[in-house]
Amino acid sequence: MRRVFILIFWLFIAALPVWAQTASPDYAIENLHSSFSETGTQVIVEFEVRNIGEDAEENATVSLTVVDSGQLINSFNLRALEAGEAVTLRFTFDAGAFPAGATQTLEATVELQEEADDVRADNRALLCVTFAPGVNGVAGRCVSATEDPIAYALRQLNIDPNDTEQVLRVVGVVAAVLLLLMIVWITVRAATQKTPAFGAGRPPYATMGPVDTNTIWGRRQLWQQHAQNDSLPAGCTEGSAYARKLLLGVDNLYLSGWRMTAIRISQYDAYGRVAHSQVLAPDGMVKRLNRAARASIAIARNAKLNNDQKKQRISRQVSPIARNLAGKFQRKITSRNAMLPIALDLRMEGTHGEVRIVFELFQCQYGVWQQIDGWEPEMMVTGKTIYETYTFTVFGQLTSESLRDFKRRLPEDITRFLVDAVMLSVVEQPELVGPPAPEQSASEEPTQGGGMPPVEV
Repeated sequence: MRRVFILIFWLFIAALPVWAQTASPDYAIENLHSSFSETGTQVIVEFEVRNIGEDAEENATVSLTVVDSGQLINSFNLRALEAGEAVTLRFTFDAGAFPAGATQTLEATVELQEEADDVRADNRALLCVTFAPGVNGVAGRCVSATEDPIAYALRQLNIDPNDTEQVLRVVGVVAAVLLLLMIVWITVRAATQKTPAFGAGRPPYATMGPVDTNTIWGRRQLWQQHAQNDSLPAGCTEGSAYARKLLLGVDNLYLSGWRMTAIRISQYDAYGRVAHSQVLAPDGMVKRLNRAARASIAIARNAKLNNDQKKQRISRQVSPIARNLAGKFQRKITSRNAMLPIALDLRMEGTHGEVRIVFELFQCQYGVWQQIDGWEPEMMVTGKTIYETYTFTVFGQLTSESLRDFKRRLPEDITRFLVDAVMLSVVEQPELVGPPAPEQSASEEPTQGGGMPPVEV
Protein backbone atom coordinates (compact mmCIF):
# COMPACT_ATOMS: atom_id res chain seq x y z
CA MET A 1 0.00 0.00 0.00
CA ARG A 2 2.85 2.37 0.80
CA ARG A 3 4.46 1.77 -2.59
CA VAL A 4 1.18 2.50 -4.37
CA PHE A 5 0.88 5.78 -2.47
CA ILE A 6 4.44 6.75 -3.38
CA LEU A 7 3.83 5.90 -7.06
CA ILE A 8 0.64 8.00 -7.16
CA PHE A 9 2.46 10.88 -5.47
CA TRP A 10 5.30 10.95 -8.01
CA LEU A 11 2.85 10.66 -10.92
CA PHE A 12 1.09 13.69 -9.48
CA ILE A 13 4.37 15.61 -9.30
CA ALA A 14 5.28 14.61 -12.86
CA ALA A 15 1.90 15.81 -14.13
CA LEU A 16 2.21 19.27 -12.56
CA PRO A 17 4.13 20.81 -15.48
CA VAL A 18 1.45 19.56 -17.88
CA TRP A 19 -1.35 21.05 -15.80
CA ALA A 20 0.61 24.28 -15.46
CA GLN A 21 0.74 24.85 -19.22
CA THR A 22 -1.32 27.77 -20.41
CA ALA A 23 -3.58 27.93 -23.44
CA SER A 24 -2.73 31.62 -24.09
CA PRO A 25 0.39 33.22 -25.62
CA ASP A 26 3.28 33.71 -23.23
CA TYR A 27 5.91 36.27 -24.19
CA ALA A 28 9.25 36.18 -22.39
CA ILE A 29 12.25 38.51 -22.57
CA GLU A 30 15.56 36.66 -22.85
CA ASN A 31 19.27 37.45 -23.34
CA LEU A 32 19.07 41.12 -22.36
CA HIS A 33 22.46 42.80 -22.79
CA SER A 34 24.08 46.08 -23.81
CA SER A 35 27.23 47.38 -25.49
CA PHE A 36 28.69 50.61 -26.90
CA SER A 37 29.17 51.56 -30.52
CA GLU A 38 32.66 51.73 -31.99
CA THR A 39 32.77 55.49 -31.45
CA GLY A 40 31.55 55.13 -27.82
CA THR A 41 28.76 57.66 -28.32
CA GLN A 42 25.85 55.26 -28.73
CA VAL A 43 24.47 52.65 -26.31
CA ILE A 44 23.08 49.51 -27.93
CA VAL A 45 20.58 47.39 -25.94
CA GLU A 46 19.53 44.05 -27.42
CA PHE A 47 17.22 41.30 -26.22
CA GLU A 48 14.99 38.54 -27.53
CA VAL A 49 11.24 38.25 -27.20
CA ARG A 50 10.12 34.60 -27.37
CA ASN A 51 6.59 33.20 -27.41
CA ILE A 52 6.66 30.12 -25.17
CA GLY A 53 2.87 29.74 -25.21
CA GLU A 54 0.23 29.42 -27.97
CA ASP A 55 0.06 31.44 -31.19
CA ALA A 56 -0.59 35.14 -30.67
CA GLU A 57 -3.20 37.05 -32.69
CA GLU A 58 -2.51 40.64 -31.61
CA ASN A 59 0.45 42.98 -31.75
CA ALA A 60 2.46 43.65 -28.60
CA THR A 61 4.12 46.84 -27.32
CA VAL A 62 7.84 46.68 -26.54
CA SER A 63 9.46 49.49 -24.57
CA LEU A 64 12.72 50.43 -22.85
CA THR A 65 12.63 52.83 -19.87
CA VAL A 66 14.90 54.19 -17.13
CA VAL A 67 13.71 52.70 -13.82
CA ASP A 68 14.69 55.49 -11.43
CA SER A 69 13.26 58.40 -13.44
CA GLY A 70 10.61 56.60 -15.45
CA GLN A 71 12.01 58.14 -18.65
CA LEU A 72 10.90 56.35 -21.81
CA ILE A 73 13.86 55.70 -24.09
CA ASN A 74 11.87 54.17 -26.94
CA SER A 75 8.92 51.89 -27.74
CA PHE A 76 7.35 50.27 -30.78
CA ASN A 77 4.80 47.66 -31.82
CA LEU A 78 5.78 44.03 -32.26
CA ARG A 79 3.87 41.80 -34.66
CA ALA A 80 2.05 38.70 -33.42
CA LEU A 81 4.42 35.77 -32.84
CA GLU A 82 3.66 32.13 -33.46
CA ALA A 83 4.22 29.48 -30.76
CA GLY A 84 7.96 29.01 -30.19
CA GLU A 85 8.94 31.95 -32.41
CA ALA A 86 11.55 34.44 -31.19
CA VAL A 87 12.71 37.85 -32.53
CA THR A 88 15.76 39.94 -31.60
CA LEU A 89 15.12 43.61 -30.84
CA ARG A 90 17.67 46.45 -30.74
CA PHE A 91 17.41 49.83 -29.02
CA THR A 92 20.03 52.49 -29.78
CA PHE A 93 20.26 55.82 -27.93
CA ASP A 94 22.78 58.61 -27.26
CA ALA A 95 25.16 57.88 -24.33
CA GLY A 96 25.56 61.63 -23.77
CA ALA A 97 22.03 61.80 -22.35
CA PHE A 98 23.48 60.45 -19.08
CA PRO A 99 26.49 61.59 -17.01
CA ALA A 100 29.77 59.89 -17.91
CA GLY A 101 30.54 56.99 -15.56
CA ALA A 102 27.03 56.95 -14.07
CA THR A 103 25.01 53.77 -13.73
CA GLN A 104 21.36 53.44 -14.59
CA THR A 105 18.93 50.54 -14.37
CA LEU A 106 17.02 50.05 -17.61
CA GLU A 107 13.84 48.01 -17.88
CA ALA A 108 12.71 46.20 -21.00
CA THR A 109 9.01 45.31 -21.13
CA VAL A 110 6.66 43.62 -23.55
CA GLU A 111 2.89 44.02 -23.17
CA LEU A 112 0.36 41.77 -24.87
CA GLN A 113 -3.32 42.23 -24.01
CA GLU A 114 -4.37 38.65 -24.82
CA GLU A 115 -1.69 37.21 -22.53
CA ALA A 116 -2.99 35.64 -19.29
CA ASP A 117 -2.16 37.47 -16.05
CA ASP A 118 -0.50 34.45 -14.44
CA VAL A 119 2.22 34.20 -17.13
CA ARG A 120 3.34 37.83 -17.27
CA ALA A 121 6.14 37.54 -14.71
CA ASP A 122 8.75 37.11 -17.49
CA ASN A 123 7.45 40.09 -19.55
CA ARG A 124 9.98 42.44 -17.99
CA ALA A 125 13.74 42.33 -17.41
CA LEU A 126 16.28 44.70 -15.84
CA LEU A 127 19.72 45.71 -17.04
CA CYS A 128 22.37 47.74 -15.20
CA VAL A 129 24.24 49.98 -17.66
CA THR A 130 27.42 51.89 -16.82
CA PHE A 131 27.89 54.85 -19.15
CA ALA A 132 31.57 54.35 -19.83
CA PRO A 133 32.86 53.10 -23.19
CA GLY A 134 33.93 49.46 -23.16
CA VAL A 135 31.82 48.52 -20.14
CA ASN A 136 29.02 46.11 -21.00
CA GLY A 137 25.74 46.05 -19.15
CA VAL A 138 25.03 43.59 -16.36
CA ALA A 139 21.69 41.85 -16.07
CA GLY A 140 19.63 42.94 -13.08
CA ARG A 141 19.20 46.13 -11.10
CA CYS A 142 22.20 48.28 -10.29
CA VAL A 143 23.54 47.71 -6.77
CA SER A 144 22.94 50.56 -4.33
CA ALA A 145 25.05 50.86 -1.18
CA THR A 146 22.01 51.98 0.80
CA GLU A 147 19.47 49.51 -0.57
CA ASP A 148 18.14 46.76 1.66
CA PRO A 149 19.61 43.33 0.64
CA ILE A 150 16.21 41.65 0.67
CA ALA A 151 14.69 44.41 -1.46
CA TYR A 152 17.63 44.17 -3.84
CA ALA A 153 17.21 40.39 -4.13
CA LEU A 154 13.50 40.85 -4.88
CA ARG A 155 14.26 43.42 -7.56
CA GLN A 156 16.75 41.03 -9.13
CA LEU A 157 13.81 38.65 -9.53
CA ASN A 158 11.76 41.42 -11.15
CA ILE A 159 9.64 41.78 -8.01
CA ASP A 160 8.76 45.20 -6.63
CA PRO A 161 9.17 45.02 -2.81
CA ASN A 162 6.70 47.89 -2.48
CA ASP A 163 3.97 45.98 -4.33
CA THR A 164 2.04 44.07 -1.66
CA GLU A 165 0.41 41.78 -4.20
CA GLN A 166 3.73 40.70 -5.68
CA VAL A 167 5.25 40.13 -2.25
CA LEU A 168 2.27 37.99 -1.20
CA ARG A 169 2.68 35.94 -4.36
CA VAL A 170 6.33 35.34 -3.50
CA VAL A 171 5.41 34.31 0.04
CA GLY A 172 2.78 31.92 -1.34
CA VAL A 173 5.26 30.36 -3.77
CA VAL A 174 7.89 29.91 -1.04
CA ALA A 175 5.30 28.33 1.28
CA ALA A 176 4.16 25.97 -1.50
CA VAL A 177 7.77 24.93 -2.21
CA LEU A 178 8.43 24.30 1.48
CA LEU A 179 5.23 22.25 1.72
CA LEU A 180 6.22 20.23 -1.33
CA LEU A 181 9.70 19.60 0.12
CA MET A 182 8.09 18.49 3.39
CA ILE A 183 5.84 16.03 1.54
CA VAL A 184 8.81 14.66 -0.39
CA TRP A 185 10.84 14.33 2.83
CA ILE A 186 8.01 12.50 4.63
CA THR A 187 7.50 10.21 1.65
CA VAL A 188 11.18 9.35 1.34
CA ARG A 189 11.48 8.83 5.10
CA ALA A 190 8.44 6.54 5.15
CA ALA A 191 9.85 4.54 2.26
CA THR A 192 13.36 4.18 3.68
CA GLN A 193 12.85 4.04 7.44
CA LYS A 194 13.56 0.61 8.82
CA THR A 195 11.85 -1.18 11.67
CA PRO A 196 14.47 -3.30 13.44
CA ALA A 197 13.56 -6.92 14.02
CA PHE A 198 13.28 -7.94 17.65
CA GLY A 199 15.61 -10.92 17.29
CA ALA A 200 15.66 -14.29 19.00
CA GLY A 201 19.03 -14.31 20.78
CA ARG A 202 18.84 -15.66 24.34
CA PRO A 203 20.73 -14.38 27.40
CA PRO A 204 23.93 -16.38 27.99
CA TYR A 205 22.76 -17.60 31.40
CA ALA A 206 19.58 -19.10 29.88
CA THR A 207 21.60 -21.78 28.06
CA MET A 208 23.14 -23.18 31.24
CA GLY A 209 22.07 -26.59 32.41
CA PRO A 210 19.90 -26.95 35.52
CA VAL A 211 21.58 -26.93 38.94
CA ASP A 212 20.39 -28.85 42.00
CA THR A 213 17.55 -26.78 43.45
CA ASN A 214 18.60 -27.83 46.95
CA THR A 215 21.70 -25.61 46.63
CA ILE A 216 21.93 -21.84 46.82
CA TRP A 217 22.97 -21.63 43.17
CA GLY A 218 20.07 -23.85 42.16
CA ARG A 219 17.58 -21.62 43.94
CA ARG A 220 19.21 -18.55 42.41
CA GLN A 221 18.86 -20.08 38.99
CA LEU A 222 15.13 -20.49 39.58
CA TRP A 223 14.80 -16.85 40.65
CA GLN A 224 16.56 -15.71 37.45
CA GLN A 225 13.56 -16.89 35.45
CA HIS A 226 11.29 -14.52 37.38
CA ALA A 227 13.44 -11.39 37.05
CA GLN A 228 11.84 -9.38 34.22
CA ASN A 229 13.39 -5.92 34.54
CA ASP A 230 15.20 -3.51 36.87
CA SER A 231 12.20 -2.00 38.68
CA LEU A 232 10.64 -2.82 42.03
CA PRO A 233 6.87 -2.81 42.67
CA ALA A 234 5.62 0.30 44.45
CA GLY A 235 3.96 -1.68 47.24
CA CYS A 236 4.61 -5.04 48.82
CA THR A 237 2.97 -7.72 50.93
CA GLU A 238 4.78 -8.64 54.12
CA GLY A 239 7.05 -11.65 53.57
CA SER A 240 6.73 -11.67 49.75
CA ALA A 241 9.84 -11.93 47.57
CA TYR A 242 10.75 -10.26 44.30
CA ALA A 243 13.71 -10.64 41.92
CA ARG A 244 15.05 -8.08 39.48
CA LYS A 245 17.98 -7.86 37.08
CA LEU A 246 20.31 -4.95 36.43
CA LEU A 247 22.33 -4.40 33.27
CA LEU A 248 25.60 -2.73 34.17
CA GLY A 249 28.95 -1.97 32.61
CA VAL A 250 32.30 -3.00 33.98
CA ASP A 251 32.46 0.52 35.42
CA ASN A 252 29.37 -0.33 37.53
CA LEU A 253 27.26 2.32 35.73
CA TYR A 254 23.71 1.35 34.91
CA LEU A 255 23.24 0.49 31.19
CA SER A 256 26.88 1.43 30.52
CA GLY A 257 27.99 -0.49 27.43
CA TRP A 258 24.46 -1.66 26.67
CA ARG A 259 22.59 -0.63 23.54
CA MET A 260 18.87 -0.95 22.90
CA THR A 261 18.24 -2.53 19.51
CA ALA A 262 14.45 -3.02 19.39
CA ILE A 263 11.25 -2.10 21.21
CA ARG A 264 8.19 -4.31 21.01
CA ILE A 265 4.70 -4.06 22.44
CA SER A 266 2.14 -6.86 22.18
CA GLN A 267 -0.73 -8.50 24.00
CA TYR A 268 -0.35 -11.93 25.54
CA ASP A 269 -2.55 -14.67 26.97
CA ALA A 270 -2.08 -18.07 28.56
CA TYR A 271 -0.48 -19.36 25.35
CA GLY A 272 2.08 -16.57 24.95
CA ARG A 273 2.37 -13.45 22.80
CA VAL A 274 -0.53 -12.67 20.46
CA ALA A 275 1.29 -12.33 17.15
CA HIS A 276 -1.23 -10.14 15.32
CA SER A 277 -1.10 -7.52 18.10
CA GLN A 278 2.67 -7.02 17.86
CA VAL A 279 4.00 -3.52 17.17
CA LEU A 280 7.71 -2.76 16.70
CA ALA A 281 9.09 0.74 17.16
CA PRO A 282 10.82 2.31 14.14
CA ASP A 283 14.58 2.72 14.19
CA GLY A 284 14.31 6.44 14.97
CA MET A 285 12.40 5.75 18.20
CA VAL A 286 14.95 3.12 19.27
CA LYS A 287 17.79 5.61 18.76
CA ARG A 288 15.84 8.21 20.70
CA LEU A 289 15.50 5.85 23.66
CA ASN A 290 19.25 5.17 23.56
CA ARG A 291 19.89 8.92 23.72
CA ALA A 292 17.52 9.19 26.67
CA ALA A 293 19.39 6.39 28.44
CA ARG A 294 22.70 8.23 27.99
CA ALA A 295 21.17 11.53 29.10
CA SER A 296 19.74 9.90 32.22
CA ILE A 297 23.25 9.44 33.60
CA ALA A 298 23.86 13.19 33.68
CA ILE A 299 20.37 13.83 35.02
CA ALA A 300 20.79 11.30 37.82
CA ARG A 301 24.09 12.91 38.86
CA ASN A 302 22.49 16.35 39.18
CA ALA A 303 22.40 16.86 42.95
CA LYS A 304 20.12 19.88 42.61
CA LEU A 305 17.22 17.70 41.42
CA ASN A 306 15.15 15.42 43.61
CA ASN A 307 14.01 12.01 42.40
CA ASP A 308 10.66 13.25 41.07
CA GLN A 309 12.30 16.06 39.11
CA LYS A 310 14.76 13.62 37.56
CA LYS A 311 11.93 11.36 36.46
CA GLN A 312 10.03 14.31 35.00
CA ARG A 313 13.01 15.29 32.85
CA ILE A 314 13.51 11.77 31.58
CA SER A 315 9.75 11.45 31.05
CA ARG A 316 9.80 14.41 28.66
CA GLN A 317 12.43 12.63 26.56
CA VAL A 318 10.69 9.26 26.34
CA SER A 319 7.04 10.39 26.11
CA PRO A 320 7.20 10.82 22.27
CA ILE A 321 8.32 7.18 22.03
CA ALA A 322 5.41 6.09 24.21
CA ARG A 323 2.92 8.08 22.14
CA ASN A 324 4.31 6.59 18.93
CA LEU A 325 4.00 3.02 20.23
CA ALA A 326 0.59 3.57 21.81
CA GLY A 327 -0.76 5.25 18.67
CA LYS A 328 0.16 2.28 16.47
CA PHE A 329 -0.91 -0.28 19.06
CA GLN A 330 -4.33 1.28 19.63
CA ARG A 331 -5.27 0.48 16.03
CA LYS A 332 -5.09 -3.20 16.95
CA ILE A 333 -7.23 -2.87 20.09
CA THR A 334 -10.92 -3.74 19.97
CA SER A 335 -13.55 -4.12 22.63
CA ARG A 336 -13.06 -7.90 22.43
CA ASN A 337 -9.32 -7.99 23.18
CA ALA A 338 -8.78 -4.80 25.18
CA MET A 339 -8.79 -6.67 28.50
CA LEU A 340 -5.70 -8.76 27.61
CA PRO A 341 -2.48 -7.76 29.42
CA ILE A 342 0.23 -6.05 27.39
CA ALA A 343 3.95 -6.82 27.34
CA LEU A 344 6.49 -4.07 26.64
CA ASP A 345 9.81 -5.64 25.63
CA LEU A 346 13.12 -3.79 25.31
CA ARG A 347 15.81 -5.70 23.43
CA MET A 348 19.40 -4.91 24.45
CA GLU A 349 22.87 -5.92 23.37
CA GLY A 350 26.30 -5.59 24.95
CA THR A 351 29.83 -6.75 24.20
CA HIS A 352 31.27 -9.59 26.23
CA GLY A 353 33.89 -8.25 28.64
CA GLU A 354 32.36 -4.76 28.69
CA VAL A 355 29.01 -5.46 30.36
CA ARG A 356 27.65 -7.31 33.40
CA ILE A 357 24.30 -8.80 34.42
CA VAL A 358 23.45 -8.65 38.12
CA PHE A 359 20.45 -10.25 39.82
CA GLU A 360 19.01 -9.05 43.11
CA LEU A 361 16.49 -10.73 45.40
CA PHE A 362 14.30 -8.66 47.73
CA GLN A 363 11.89 -9.51 50.52
CA CYS A 364 9.15 -7.31 51.92
CA GLN A 365 9.98 -6.54 55.54
CA TYR A 366 8.00 -4.01 57.57
CA GLY A 367 6.28 -2.74 54.42
CA VAL A 368 9.45 -2.00 52.42
CA TRP A 369 11.63 -4.04 50.08
CA GLN A 370 14.86 -5.27 51.70
CA GLN A 371 17.61 -6.83 49.60
CA ILE A 372 18.51 -10.29 50.86
CA ASP A 373 20.70 -11.62 48.04
CA GLY A 374 22.59 -10.54 44.91
CA TRP A 375 24.68 -12.41 42.36
CA GLU A 376 26.09 -12.52 38.86
CA PRO A 377 24.91 -15.61 36.98
CA GLU A 378 27.05 -18.28 35.42
CA MET A 379 27.04 -17.74 31.67
CA MET A 380 27.99 -19.68 28.58
CA VAL A 381 29.15 -17.06 26.04
CA THR A 382 29.63 -18.36 22.50
CA GLY A 383 30.22 -15.02 20.77
CA LYS A 384 31.16 -11.42 21.38
CA THR A 385 27.57 -10.19 21.76
CA ILE A 386 25.48 -10.66 24.90
CA TYR A 387 21.71 -10.39 24.52
CA GLU A 388 19.22 -9.41 27.20
CA THR A 389 15.59 -8.29 27.37
CA TYR A 390 13.63 -6.13 29.79
CA THR A 391 9.91 -6.93 29.96
CA PHE A 392 7.29 -4.70 31.56
CA THR A 393 3.63 -5.64 31.99
CA VAL A 394 0.89 -3.11 31.29
CA PHE A 395 -2.63 -3.79 32.50
CA GLY A 396 -5.27 -4.19 29.81
CA GLN A 397 -8.65 -2.53 30.05
CA LEU A 398 -9.90 -2.61 33.62
CA THR A 399 -13.50 -3.38 34.47
CA SER A 400 -13.89 0.09 35.95
CA GLU A 401 -12.72 2.02 32.85
CA SER A 402 -14.11 2.56 29.37
CA LEU A 403 -12.21 1.75 26.18
CA ARG A 404 -11.53 5.45 25.66
CA ASP A 405 -10.10 5.81 29.17
CA PHE A 406 -7.92 2.74 28.61
CA LYS A 407 -6.50 4.16 25.37
CA ARG A 408 -5.82 7.44 27.17
CA ARG A 409 -4.01 5.61 30.00
CA LEU A 410 -1.87 3.43 27.74
CA PRO A 411 0.75 6.04 26.66
CA GLU A 412 1.08 7.20 30.27
CA ASP A 413 1.83 3.65 31.46
CA ILE A 414 4.33 3.07 28.65
CA THR A 415 6.06 6.36 29.51
CA ARG A 416 6.35 5.34 33.17
CA PHE A 417 7.92 1.99 32.29
CA LEU A 418 10.35 3.55 29.81
CA VAL A 419 11.46 5.94 32.55
CA ASP A 420 11.99 2.96 34.86
CA ALA A 421 14.02 1.24 32.15
CA VAL A 422 16.49 4.10 31.55
CA MET A 423 16.55 5.66 35.04
CA LEU A 424 19.96 5.27 36.62
CA SER A 425 19.81 3.04 39.72
CA VAL A 426 22.23 2.89 42.63
CA VAL A 427 22.79 -0.74 43.55
CA GLU A 428 23.74 -1.83 47.04
CA GLN A 429 25.10 -5.32 46.42
CA PRO A 430 25.95 -8.14 48.83
CA GLU A 431 28.97 -10.38 48.54
CA LEU A 432 29.05 -12.83 45.68
CA VAL A 433 29.04 -16.57 46.12
CA GLY A 434 31.62 -18.56 44.16
CA PRO A 435 30.81 -21.31 41.64
CA PRO A 436 29.04 -24.35 43.07
CA ALA A 437 31.16 -27.37 43.87
CA PRO A 438 29.86 -30.69 42.46
CA GLU A 439 29.73 -32.32 45.90
CA GLN A 440 27.89 -29.44 47.54
CA SER A 441 24.73 -30.45 49.37
CA ALA A 442 21.83 -28.55 50.84
CA SER A 443 23.47 -28.47 54.32
CA GLU A 444 26.80 -27.10 53.12
CA GLU A 445 27.57 -23.41 53.11
CA PRO A 446 28.86 -21.87 49.86
CA THR A 447 32.35 -20.48 49.67
CA GLN A 448 32.36 -16.70 50.00
CA GLY A 449 33.94 -14.74 47.17
CA GLY A 450 34.82 -11.08 46.73
CA GLY A 451 32.10 -8.50 47.30
CA MET A 452 30.60 -6.58 44.37
CA PRO A 453 31.46 -2.87 44.44
CA PRO A 454 28.60 -0.40 44.56
CA VAL A 455 27.35 1.24 41.38
CA GLU A 456 28.97 4.61 40.76
CA VAL A 457 26.77 7.67 40.45
